[in-house]
Amino acid sequence: MTLTTVLETVKNRVKFLTNITDFEKLTAQMYLTDSIFNEYMNHYSALNHSSRNILNTSPCEMLIISPSGLVNEWESYAAFKDSLNLSTNVVDIADITATYSGRDSAEKLRNFLIEAYTEWSSNPTPLKYVLLGGDAGFVPERALRIDAYYNSGWHHNNVYSDHYYSGLDGNWDSDNDSIFGEGDATIDTQASGNSGDEADLLFEVAVGRIPVETTTEFNNWFLKQRDYTSQTVAEDFYQKALMIGERLSSTIFGGPAMDELAGYFPEYSISTLYAIDATYSEAAIVNHINSGTALVNHLGHGNPTTIFSFTLSDIENNLTNTDYPFIYTQGCNTSKFTTDDAIAECFILDEHGAFALVGNTSYGFYSSFENQGTSQLYHREFYDAFIYGFYSSFENQGTSQLYHREFYDAFIREEFDEIGLAFNDGKEDLIGMTAQTGTKRYVYYDNILFADPSTLFISEIQDVSVVQTTPNIIELNFSGVTDSSIFTLSNYSVYERDDTATTYAVTSITQNGNSYNLNLASNLPAGIPLEIKMENITNHISPSIKKVTPLYTIKESSIVSPVTWTIEESPIYIYKHQIVNSILTIEPGVEVRINQDKGFYIYWGGKIITNGDSTAYVNFTSYSDNPNATDNWVDLTFLMDPADDSQFNYTTIKNSKSGIWLDSLSTIELNHVKLSDNLNYGLYSYYSTVNANYLEVTNTQAAASKGIYFEGGEANISHLSCSNNSNLELVAIDNVDLTIENSIVWGDYTITTTNKDITYSILSNSMEGEGNQTNNPLFVSAEDFSLTSASPAINAGNTSSPVDTDGTITDIGFHSFYSPANFTGSIVLGSSPKVIQLSNGTLGEVDSLFWDFDNNETWDSQEDNAQFTIDTEGTQTVKMRLVKGAWSKVTTYTNFITSTFTAIDTNINNIINVSDPSTYSLNWDSINNSDYYLIYSSELPGSDFSLINTQSTNSYEGQLDDSSMHFYYVVPVEQEIIFTY
Repeated sequence: MTLTTVLETVKNRVKFLTNITDFEKLTAQMYLTDSIFNEYMNHYSALNHSSRNILNTSPCEMLIISPSGLVNEWESYAAFKDSLNLSTNVVDIADITATYSGRDSAEKLRNFLIEAYTEWSSNPTPLKYVLLGGDAGFVPERALRIDAYYNSGWHHNNVYSDHYYSGLDGNWDSDNDSIFGEGDATIDTQASGNSGDEADLLFEVAVGRIPVETTTEFNNWFLKQRDYTSQTVAEDFYQKALMIGERLSSTIFGGPAMDELAGYFPEYSISTLYAIDATYSEAAIVNHINSGTALVNHLGHGNPTTIFSFTLSDIENNLTNTDYPFIYTQGCNTSKFTTDDAIAECFILDEHGAFALVGNTSYGFYSSFENQGTSQLYHREFYDAFIYGFYSSFENQGTSQLYHREFYDAFIREEFDEIGLAFNDGKEDLIGMTAQTGTKRYVYYDNILFADPSTLFISEIQDVSVVQTTPNIIELNFSGVTDSSIFTLSNYSVYERDDTATTYAVTSITQNGNSYNLNLASNLPAGIPLEIKMENITNHISPSIKKVTPLYTIKESSIVSPVTWTIEESPIYIYKHQIVNSILTIEPGVEVRINQDKGFYIYWGGKIITNGDSTAYVNFTSYSDNPNATDNWVDLTFLMDPADDSQFNYTTIKNSKSGIWLDSLSTIELNHVKLSDNLNYGLYSYYSTVNANYLEVTNTQAAASKGIYFEGGEANISHLSCSNNSNLELVAIDNVDLTIENSIVWGDYTITTTNKDITYSILSNSMEGEGNQTNNPLFVSAEDFSLTSASPAINAGNTSSPVDTDGTITDIGFHSFYSPANFTGSIVLGSSPKVIQLSNGTLGEVDSLFWDFDNNETWDSQEDNAQFTIDTEGTQTVKMRLVKGAWSKVTTYTNFITSTFTAIDTNINNIINVSDPSTYSLNWDSINNSDYYLIYSSELPGSDFSLINTQSTNSYEGQLDDSSMHFYYVVPVEQEIIFTY
């Protein structure tokens, strides 16, 4: 390398820095320039170092650094890697420390790696991977200095990190004080280093450590590594992932952060064990690992002897798995290999457990804001480097979550297949966020890899799409399948993902262009995740297990960033507990169906906003949507967040166990909300704040149920209808600050709070307060809580409240008794033109009304009961406009009037009498169903007849004006008028 190549190298290395700000890129570029200059100087010094010696090791892609007592074991592993076409050599650490210079064994090892990397850089097999094949004390460890602010103070710690061997620029101790990796104190005064960052945060090689001490430990790990690499596993192993989320504090849970990572694996069958929904337990984790899962991701607390509630003995005594996962944990100190047998070491080195693990040698740092701890960032970026394009940006990210996410980012978006390269990329993608001090630098150091860094991450994603297109048809689209094996019914098994014993028979297979339809014997259940196993299909890995993309939307992941559920997705099925850790907005008309015993958990940072309207309510209900079924979902649980301010507008919540459940300090706004047919409660509030305007709580079903339960906190309610709940309508205790107005509580209740103000309400028992009454509200029925016309609630509300929609004094309760503008019509004169009498049917007084007979926006009459004529048959639009000036209320009501005239097909015998030369009379028999008669005349029988009159009776008298001959005939007519409202 020459100095002229420094800037070009900087440009190339900055290319990978995506999804960071321009300022962060500039910071990274400044760092890179300094780092690569150091690399140049290091390279220059190496070229002039007279004691260079790579111990006669031939160039290779991976070096294994072995303790002297395990060289033979590691040589066998090197042979295994050679068989996989990765050139690998083993070097005894004793030979390195005896030959290379340095102040201690760690520096001697690093100098050896610098020389190997430099000398082999132009070789066809340059050094890419370093495997440290021994525990602390067997292969040297290095402590790095980190200065970080946490727990309300600055801390200056040494943490163990193998990145000392990954970043090969400089010597990590530019001030030669034997304190390695210090930040630049000229940039951050809390850092302890001299000018210039001592650390090399860009990695030349990928480093992993297998902390073995004995042949038995080596053999255990080698067996697991070989089985994973050789794919000697169960048929669906590589498509399974387990997400574990513990409770981190009173208000913070790990589940949402893990659900964020689950979004990177849409092809996987994902299981979740979360404290927030009470599915987390040691026994459940043991069962999942023993059953086989390729990925285990964990956010929770840890220490050197404990991880997700496992102790060292639990691994030895409870795990029996023979398929071995990769584990990524954000727990603190789980990989502290400088202690005697850290818990992560046991997972790697015991007979059962994992083949690889990423963990922390010190703290992990979750965030108290949302889900983005620093470890989570690195966790995510690791996976993003492996698989395919997926990225989302979140703020307030906890340190461990940042790295966790960036780890997967390396797998997924950037397509790094090797674990070590993804591990490096996940760190480097966040270099712009890694300052001279702080928790991000902390986890950058102490987050280490217990694995062979060259191991290929295996993801079995098959070349077939599986989509449910109708209730009983699954459509397959294969790539590369051309023969008849695709039509063999026995090659397919369709079953429920979480209940594999429940299957659905395929009765026939039909081809539709390039796709194939599996026709099923019965409809598939809505809202249940399904899988299909495909076997013995030509050119396709067999067997293969795939998710079935459902016909209807199924939600299984936490909400960790703002999201809107749209009417196009409706109905939406909630199969697992729905965790809301950000803002969920729901559009008008959306129906949300929740699985039995599942529910919503809205906690710190989470909020729900439903935007229903009077014509399109948002609806929460059970899978069956049947109040008499037994598949009640749990409730909408709000957990201890005074700032959540969730808002429910025009929403129904029914068929649950407890409707809305507010835990300590929660806050909610309810506007036109109906809570009906729930089991134990409609609304439960424990030391929380409820503001409700138009709330209906009815028909809770359990024997001891309560419609509404307030214990402490504050409740401000207007226009409540609470009735027909099995036990008590309302409970208000423990001095809840209770205000109720314009409401109906009809049935037994318990109100012991002294902080109450109840006015203009109907209660079954007498209650002090202005405008209160105990009269029966006269609901329409036990199922319909609308008011009948005789209800004492009509116009009985507070006169200072907003008027009802009909412009009158507000009614008491949820429902207003509103008689809208209305009119009818009848025929006054049965002839053509036809005269119609309009009748105003509007209840209540109005100041004035206007009629528009022909819909031309011109008001034709102001009479209360006006008349107008219809000349021809057809439909005519008539409008009535009501004005209520006192309340500035104007209502327009429209009726459509259709008039028809039909001639009756019958013969009529006419009798014509001429009484004098100028007068004649016609008489004929009456015809049933005729409304009137049309009389026609002509001078000649063959000439056109003309209508001379319309007569409602069966006689007519006329005048003769000449002596010509006249001919007459009569046509009976049936008429009809239809009002369409």
